[in-house]
Amino acid sequence: MKVILFTEKNSPYGIEFLKRIHEHEKVSSVMLVTRESLMPFNYYQYDNQLYDIKEIVKELNVKHIEQDDLKNQDFLKVIKQFDPDLIVIGNFQKKLNSELCNLAKKGALNFHPSPLPRYAGLAPFFWMAMNSERLGGVSCCRVADIIDGGDIIDQYAIALNGNENSYQIRECHFQKAYQLLDKILYDAFDDCLVPTTQTSENRTYYSAPTEDLLQINWSDTTQHILQIIRAASPLPGAMVTLGNNKTIRITDADEFFLIQEIASPGTIKYHNEYPIIATSDGWLRVKSLSSVGSQLIV
Repeated sequence: MKVILFTEKNSPYGIEFLKRIHEHEKVSSVMLVTRESLMPFNYYQYDNQLYDIKEIVKELNVKHIEQDDLKNQDFLKVIKQFDPDLIVIGNFQKKLNSELCNLAKKGALNFHPSPLPRYAGLAPFFWMAMNSERLGGVSCCRVADIIDGGDIIDQYAIALNGNENSYQIRECHFQKAYQLLDKILYDAFDDCLVPTTQTSENRTYYSAPTEDLLQINWSDTTQHILQIIRAASPLPGAMVTLGNNKTIRITDADEFFLIQEIASPGTIKYHNEYPIIATSDGWLRVKSLSSVGSQLIV
């Protein structure tokens, strides 16, 4: 089976997809397509590790095409000559048109790391953390005009406890998506892809989070502030503006119960050198900062 993977150059998700597709026993040939753009996909800008799929391309000796215009006739000619059985999309930030998708005998499948039809769109891990989600999942669906809205081929559910940060949610979803990819490749080879129409009434769609969503207001509830911190953790971190107009970012915190008194939101105390800050309904202990001044003043 011949497979074309569409992904981003600096995507760890796409890199693992490429490795697994290349190694899969039902795959005879692989082609990789990424965007031409020199700008890296900014979703991974805060990761400690820099990813470059070109290193894996050389190692695996895979044909690699860089293309921004997916309607370019020369590009489509190359795809047609490769004669793909299946197109796989993992973390690719451009929409594939129907002419391109139809060049694959078994169609084009998008692997979205969320329990579709919920959490369609961008940054599902951020929004799951922000919502204290307890039921995640990964989905494989056909490419359609509606983003992440095509017929679902298969899904795996993932149980969450509602207290994970966005990175923890990302990692468990990525691992489950790799398992789903392995299964789908077998199913595609055996012509066992069974589509199920998504229920639009259950659909939720999210855009990329904006900086204002990361701003902490101590007049909010402790739970809401913790949701912001978990969603923005470990990086870039939830923002706090200090009295000297300096911004620091909180990357880890928890609810603190040892102080019983009621105080104005933003009041600071210390316990074992940890800042304890009053919220509208309790106290929050700051456990980790990405940048710390000489004294925390809110």
